[in-house]
Amino acid sequence: MRLRVFLDTSVLNAYYDDRVESRRIETKVATSELARDELALTPTRNNGLDC
Repeated sequence: MRLRVFLDTSVLNAYYDDRVESRRIETKVATSELARDELALTPTRNNGLDC
């Protein structure tokens, strides 16, 4: 059986969205510590990785 993974990218988008500050703040408040740790480790285009 194939494993299927669903990634909710709306959390990533809201966490890093500079356009709407209130959305980013609400996302940071609502996410768990584990999710925040994982997001902090997520590569960005600014560090030379194309993702």
